[in-house]
Amino acid sequence: MIESDAPESVYRNPFLVSVANPMNAAATTTFAQTFAQTFAQKIRSRFKQESSFKKACDGCFRLMEFVNQNPNISSGELAESLNLSRRTVATYLKYLVDAELLKRIGPDNGGYWEILGNGK
Repeated sequence: MIESDAPESVYRNPFLVSVANPMNAAATTTFAQTFAQTFAQKIRSRFKQESSFKKACDGCFRLMEFVNQNPNISSGELAESLNLSRRTVATYLKYLVDAELLKRIGPDNGGYWEILGNGK
């Protein structure tokens, strides 16, 4: 297992397989480490409870999985697909943008999401 302060759920997420080549475990591990470290460093301080942080981390992974499959997806479509409220989706998107893991390219209507993945 990877040594990190990030929750264990970060390394079990199916999004990792869809981003990295599933035949290349090193690439998957690198992405998991980068995501976990960046997310924890930049977002962890916003949470008082570890359980809330884990829930947000898992939700962000699920959200990124949908964005990876369809970069043009809207926040409303994400909310419907993930069975979350629009407000929760907006919060998760803000966490990912603030952590520099996700970036919006173009306008709200007609733009797309870019997964940065390297935290930079």
